[in-house]
Amino acid sequence: MQPASIACSSCRSRPASYYRASSGERLCRACLERSLARIVKDTLARLAGLTPRDHIVVPVDAALRNRTLAMLRLLGLVEKQYPSTLSVVFLYEPSPGDLELARSLDPKGSGLYVASIDPRPGKPRSLLERLRLLRALGGGAARRLGANVVALPLLRDELSKLMLAELLKGSVEGVLEHRPSFRRGNLKYVYPLYRVSSEDLAFYTHMLGLEPGEVCSDALEADVGGLLLRLFSESRELSYSMPKSAEFLREAAGGGESCSVCGAEGGAPICGVCSRLGLGEAVRTLNVRSASSESP
Repeated sequence: MQPASIACSSCRSRPASYYRASSGERLCRACLERSLARIVKDTLARLAGLTPRDHIVVPVDAALRNRTLAMLRLLGLVEKQYPSTLSVVFLYEPSPGDLELARSLDPKGSGLYVASIDPRPGKPRSLLERLRLLRALGGGAARRLGANVVALPLLRDELSKLMLAELLKGSVEGVLEHRPSFRRGNLKYVYPLYRVSSEDLAFYTHMLGLEPGEVCSDALEADVGGLLLRLFSESRELSYSMPKSAEFLREAAGGGESCSVCGAEGGAPICGVCSRLGLGEAVRTLNVRSASSESP
């Protein structure tokens, strides 16, 4: 005799398949997805200040493909009720399977594009470098498409860990990165998954048939050995306090001009990361082509 399944705490009808430790809820797959979509919608409206008619570009980096496609699905669920535009830009040459996967996961029906980049930038060696590469190339693609928003797939906990890692190394480059959104010129950069927990995202990504992957966490632990970051991951209060700490440091630093390539604060005219990776030339020569007609 099989044990009776536990009902979802939200709908009370379908069997639960996920236990959310932070709240004690047991959620079915449909209710988990609705919950995450509500979190993303609230983040975009309250913390990022997006409007119903924005044109949002979702840059897809090969190392963060799965979590970016999970973010794309949640964005599509939120934005399908608005006249906004979603454009997915692959920063690598996608396989027909990648394109078909993006089409199948996106409920809004976004435009699919591929960025041609020559010369290719250098390979990122840390999360900070990967973030700035994604932001620089995503921003370049957004300008080519006439978009005004770039959506990036990092979480609040990861931005907090990045800030801590940079402080431990005595560097200020990543300290000022911690914010749910910011504007550079006509472009706004946002983190739709800012308030999503890493546990929720891992299960949701797996639920969609994608391997969750831990590229961001692995890169951070490699930066500083992992001991303090593992202690950090057990302290939710520290994660919540990091945005206020970042704001204090930002005010103390007195701002300064931003990097013309990735928008990093205090990096004018071009930050060290963009200079090392050759991102200035990569963005200048970047071209975007439509992939919507390419079939698997």
